[in-house]
This record gives sequence, structure tokens and C-alpha cells, in this order.
Amino acid sequence: MEGITAFGKWLENYDRDDAVLTGVETRTSSPVRITRDDSFQSNTKGIYPCGEGSGYAGGIMSASIDGLKVAEQIIKIYKPMNEKE
Repeated sequence: MEGITAFGKWLENYDRDDAVLTGVETRTSSPVRITRDDSFQSNTKGIYPCGEGSGYAGGIMSASIDGLKVAEQIIKIYKPMNEKE
């Protein structure tokens, strides 16, 4: 929290009081991988690790593609059966 507050003094609105979540961008890829199954879920049902932070991408383009793959899988799982294409 101290880092977010300190950075907020340098970059206006970075530490907004109404922010629900602050995403941190780093210059390195994750040295670990959060495992996921064929449905892209981790061993904790409903958690879908994706992108660089979970070890499934190595840059902004591959992270976005991985995110799209996970989003498509989530839609397949949770889309109501009676809904037409």
C-alpha cells in the first residue's frame, strides 16, 4: 500500500480512493506458472489464471491472446444453454 501511495504523489489519480483494484505492470515475466486444466481453471474452481502474471505469456500480445482464449472458455461454461448463437 505504501508503494501505491508514494506513486500516487508522482502520478495524479494513481492512488484514487474509489479504486477497487490497482493493477501493477512490471518489466519481467512471471518465473512461475499457476497450473490450469483443459478448461483453463486452476485447482481452485472458478479461478482462471492467464497472461504473464500466471506464466502463460511472455509479452503484451501473447497475454492478450491468452486472455481471449480464457474468456472464450468462460463463455462456453457459463453461457445459458437455451441462448441462441
